[in-house]
Amino acid sequence: MKSILLIIGLTFATAVQSQTISPPVVELQARHNTVSGSFIVANQTLFPMAVAFEPFSLKPGIHPEFRKLDSSVHLELSSSSVRLRPKQALSISYRITSDSLPAYLTIYASFSGLRQREAPIVLKLPHTIWLCEKRGCRKEFFEQAEIKIK
Repeated sequence: MKSILLIIGLTFATAVQSQTISPPVVELQARHNTVSGSFIVANQTLFPMAVAFEPFSLKPGIHPEFRKLDSSVHLELSSSSVRLRPKQALSISYRITSDSLPAYLTIYASFSGLRQREAPIVLKLPHTIWLCEKRGCRKEFFEQAEIKIK
């Protein structure tokens, strides 16, 4: 019985670590306050997974915070949710227009479909977008938060 539980535990641990989003962070230069991009979500498990996408604005400062997507940021996603088969990866494209720059946002991919002891498990992975007029706005964000980067 202990060996069966160990195998189930190892399978679960491997499954949770097998969902990915790539790239996790991107800095994009906007032309006319608009950019297009994409990210890839992947399910490397042997089980199907549902993935829902939820955008948030990122407020800079000493205490950065996530909040509902600002009304000045307009996001078009190719899909608001997908179902991934085992070992499947999909590209999700987006178009962002912002009334002002810079704009910072994160799209969370919420992977669901696994259970442990009948409790559903949801894994949220971020794709963070730094939308800038010129390169370097990510550095400015960290400076506003008083985070030193080398």
